[in-house]
Amino acid sequence: MSFFDSFQGGIAGRNSDRDLLEPPLQPSNLEYALRTYRNLGSHELAFYYFRGFDKNPTSYKDEAARQLFYPRLDVYGTSLRGPTLGGIGNVEFGYYNSREDSGGNNRLIANSLFKVLTGYEKDLGNDLKIGLQYLYEQTLDYGNYKANLLPTDFVFDESRHLLTQRITKLYKNQTVAVSLFNFYSPSNKDGYVRPTVSYNITDQWKATLGANLLWGEDDLTEFGQMKQNKNVFVRLRYSF
Repeated sequence: MSFFDSFQGGIAGRNSDRDLLEPPLQPSNLEYALRTYRNLGSHELAFYYFRGFDKNPTSYKDEAARQLFYPRLDVYGTSLRGPTLGGIGNVEFGYYNSREDSGGNNRLIANSLFKVLTGYEKDLGNDLKIGLQYLYEQTLDYGNYKANLLPTDFVFDESRHLLTQRITKLYKNQTVAVSLFNFYSPSNKDGYVRPTVSYNITDQWKATLGANLLWGEDDLTEFGQMKQNKNVFVRLRYSF
């Protein structure tokens, strides 16, 4: 699998010599997650909290040794979901606090983020369903981040927009499903298309044919760095 390696300054794969440092197994590194919710009529209001580590090695421990690590992270979030315009709508807000660099002054550690996600899905009849989502990500303390960069550092954007669309159509008494899952970022100018066709052979056996098609103009972006990883897959699943 290929990805962007900042140490090599471009796309890498097996030739990458990055050293990813995982948190030591000790009580102080335990992760916690909490969710509480209540119904407001036909809508559900929820609040979330997470304390742990970023799931991506986004920060640098030692540049000379090519070491990356998973920074400590607190996440506070809220969501509202319920009937909207004949379908189901949702909106979520999240604050991602980078605990090891709350002010954004350390160029080696990822800054805090603010995220907004809104979505809508609707059954259009005749076994046709559509879903739409919009994600906005804002890097906080971006001025501090840029002020502390070195001339040779890669510069990441302050914000990111991501549009997601999914269309699913069922055929042959709902035994055949044709789906198109599409991600597109107008800010990063990259995307990911995932078409699939699945067939319920029996109540236990299901066959799926699909593809993962990634593209992008810049090797730095989420999907652009994986544009060499395009693939076609076949899956056979047995359930009991």
